[in-house]
Amino acid sequence: MNTFKIKNLFGRVSQAPLRAPSYLLGVIVAALSISTSNAQTSGTWAPTGSMANPRYAFSAVQLRNGKVLAGGGISSTGVVAAAELYDPSTGIWSSTGNMKLARAYYTATLLQNGKVLVAGGCTNANCSAGTATAEIYDPAAGLWRSAGKMSTLRYFFNATALQDGNVLVEGGCNQGNCGTVTASAELFNPGTRQWTLTGSMHIGRDYHTATMLSGGNVMVTGGYTVQGTSNNVEVYDPANGTWTTIASMISGRALHAATALPDGRVVVAGTGNLPSAVTEVYDPVANHWSPVGNLNTTRSEPVACLLPTGQAMMAGGYSYIRPRYFNLASCELFDATANTWAFTGDMTSARYLQTVVVLGNGQVLAAGGLSDSSTILSSVDTYTP
Repeated sequence: MNTFKIKNLFGRVSQAPLRAPSYLLGVIVAALSISTSNAQTSGTWAPTGSMANPRYAFSAVQLRNGKVLAGGGISSTGVVAAAELYDPSTGIWSSTGNMKLARAYYTATLLQNGKVLVAGGCTNANCSAGTATAEIYDPAAGLWRSAGKMSTLRYFFNATALQDGNVLVEGGCNQGNCGTVTASAELFNPGTRQWTLTGSMHIGRDYHTATMLSGGNVMVTGGYTVQGTSNNVEVYDPANGTWTTIASMISGRALHAATALPDGRVVVAGTGNLPSAVTEVYDPVANHWSPVGNLNTTRSEPVACLLPTGQAMMAGGYSYIRPRYFNLASCELFDATANTWAFTGDMTSARYLQTVVVLGNGQVLAAGGLSDSSTILSSVDTYTP
């Protein structure tokens, strides 16, 4: 069951139709895009070694040794605990220790000590049950160890590594079937392996974004609230543990992506449930949002990353041409000088709910995901700018 079917069960209010199951809408697979421009940049994707386990709704993190850790997610058998490592020097995946708990829609955060913190998530494929537990992966031992519990179960939330080494988590669903969303936030201390509550956001939300600003504060944008899609924006100050409401986005957004740019601004694009091309940029000095050039493809749930070139990438997700939703192979790059988007090479497969990691060699790894409503991918692509 994907996230949109989950949202439908929860009865969230929306101005746009929820993404329906394939037997209702005839979902098609496509590397197709709704093009508003013929702009194209260089950059190509090529297949590399496949994962042993097809999966979506999982996380991947590059370790200090350059390898990429991927674990959990949803496979054909349901939620899995299996974890594996990708070696960029060989293009091969190898198994490593399984997580202590099978989980999907969780967060994975690289700690300053080189270990990886995994927290929360759903424990079954339809997210009727979740967890507050956390665990840590030790690359030296290839094993997972318990890391306590958050104050509440969370999924569809965010985790951010702070400059002081602690990890901030905030928001998310905190009841099975997403009966409620929370405004609470808490900190994980890797030294003590303890969770402590910090100041709560002003609004409970899920499917929002969390972005580290250049000064070390964390900006949270949009998401679904009990009232529906929000344009609210808040900033967390680690120095005093409080949240401050700042200028609202021009558009309400959830299922979107946000990327901090090298010049200190943040670019935000995409939304759900009806995909959008509308893009805006936040200037933290002026505390102001400005419209910029739109995406060339309407997208919801694209995966974003910042390339070593300074360009923001939006990869995959899904789009909509009435009456059909379809997943995307297309990718776009944001030019922060011109404030415009241009297509770059397509992934070898349409991917939705995939994971994207920027590698130390400047390439980008795109792994797993759904190519259509029922095909779970084990295939992996690498992008060369």
